[in-house]
Amino acid sequence: MGSRRGAARFMILLAAALTAANYRAWAERLVQWGCVALRVDSFGPRNVSDVNDDIKKVSPETRSLDAYAAGEYLARQAAVAYYPGYPPVIRKHDTPLLLLYGESDPDCPGFMVSQLVQYWSKGDRKYELKVKKYPNATQLFDVEGLNEDREGEHFEYNLAAAADSIEQVRLFFAKYLGN
Repeated sequence: MGSRRGAARFMILLAAALTAANYRAWAERLVQWGCVALRVDSFGPRNVSDVNDDIKKVSPETRSLDAYAAGEYLARQAAVAYYPGYPPVIRKHDTPLLLLYGESDPDCPGFMVSQLVQYWSKGDRKYELKVKKYPNATQLFDVEGLNEDREGEHFEYNLAAAADSIEQVRLFFAKYLGN
């Protein structure tokens, strides 16, 4: 699929656990690339204040649908999903998708990603699903300085994975959205 000159360029930022600094870093990076960034808040409008306690009130599927609605609003041309959660719920196939996740991410196990790839491959799909797995990387691998345990799970910044994921996003947008 070739690039489309003049197309809207954007990335939907959908990750409840990211810090404000990480969202800001991604927004600044995308602006430098000529893109627009939109942060989707699936929790606040539903009066959910603690993501970890109220995750059942806002399921991964609901968050995924929120992201797609935001994408439609922005006349989506391409989508990127960082560590999409368990299970990675991607229902629509109307845009190219780049999926980035850490091999040691307990919320996005490899077998679930394999199921997603199989689901995406069914039928005559004209849009690419590109999956990039980072060995020894946890969820939130691109949050600089992170190294902590939360509710029995370890989260840690991975410089190599973070740097490569940034380049993967840049190349993905260049491919589908042009320079």
